[in-house]
Formats: sequence, structure tokens, C-alpha cells
Amino acid sequence: MIIGISVIIGSIGALSIPSTLKDRKTFELAATELMANFYDVQQRSMSQDLGQQWGIHLVADAGGNDFYQVFYGKDYASGTIVKIITLPSTVQFVSPDPGNFVDIIFDKVTGYT
Repeated sequence: MIIGISVIIGSIGALSIPSTLKDRKTFELAATELMANFYDVQQRSMSQDLGQQWGIHLVADAGGNDFYQVFYGKDYASGTIVKIITLPSTVQFVSPDPGNFVDIIFDKVTGYT
């Protein structure tokens, strides 16, 4: 009986490991893509690509479908969206709070925010 319980517990543990590894890999890929986009946007702003400042609009959707948008222009409201990236459902922003957003805009030439 002890061997049977051990096998069942071991099987559950073994089944949860691939899921945990998958979630971790999904998180790592999403974080790497976000950082690459931050770097790209900063470089575009520094080089004044299209003669504009560039930024990223982070949205923490209240429904849990967080996403971010790459844009150029003085600000998000008057800017032009270049691409929209939706995060995997297992990955969510910690900041901003759900239902809110934050804009990160890089200055021309210096790349400062």
C-alpha cells in the first residue's frame, strides 16, 4: 500500500514538472521578447527613426489578457502604433495594476525615459 501511494504521488509530481517547466519557459520567452522590444524602441528613439520619439504602451487588462504596443510619436494618444504584442495567458504584468496602463517613451538622441 505504501509503494502504491508513493507511485501515485510520484506520478503526480512527475506530471506537474513539465507544466512548471513549460510555464517557466513561456515566461522567459515573453520577458526576453519584451526586453528586446524595449531595446529596439530605445534605439529607434535615439536614432530618431522616422524623425520621431518611440515608446511602449503597457496595458494590464482587467480580464487578464495583458498586452503592450510599440508606437512612435510625442505620446501614445497622438502616436502611431507599429505593433501589438499579447502576452501568453500565463504571463501578466505586476505593474501597472489590472485595468491600468503605463507609457514608457524614450527621448530622441539620449534614449532616456
